[in-house]
Amino acid sequence: MGAPQLKRDPLGRRNEPGGFILLGKSVVLESSVSAETLLETLQRAASSGDMRRVPDSLRAEQVDALVFSIGDDGRFRIVPEGLYDGWRPRIDIEGRGRVLRDSAQAKIQFEVGLDASSLTMLATVPTVLVSLALFNLIAGSSSPLAFWGLCGFAGLLAAVMAVRGRALVRRAWPGLLVVVRRLAEGTLYVPAA
Repeated sequence: MGAPQLKRDPLGRRNEPGGFILLGKSVVLESSVSAETLLETLQRAASSGDMRRVPDSLRAEQVDALVFSIGDDGRFRIVPEGLYDGWRPRIDIEGRGRVLRDSAQAKIQFEVGLDASSLTMLATVPTVLVSLALFNLIAGSSSPLAFWGLCGFAGLLAAVMAVRGRALVRRAWPGLLVVVRRLAEGTLYVPAA
């Protein structure tokens, strides 16, 4: 049937209602194999543990293994182990996907973005700083200038963390897309269990 086709929404939105991805990229790939074969391959990859066969583009980014996990509903995750930018607090990314069985041809909906803990940190740290500044302003123990200074610092911190997350996604996207394309083509190597 040939190579899987890359399909994008013209407005850049996800094809699934109710979902969005922050600071990430997404794609829908048509598969040349059946949905059952895709799910079986993902199940074998998840049960085999760390996959050490990593595309060169990820190996160049210090990724030494891929960790797969799959849910009962056809949703899966791919975590690139070793992708790190050297800063604290640590920001992690993951690839999230879903095998779609809606049509005669199976499709894989895939996105790369921040993991849940990094998204929580991105929202929590600035919120705590702004709350602390507001508390000090209301309690009368700081000036309005200190309040705005702390709010500005919280905004700057959130912006720096968002830029770091976006940079990690940009570094991982090509390699994880190669892995998912191999999955869609039926050529993803999974070691024997």
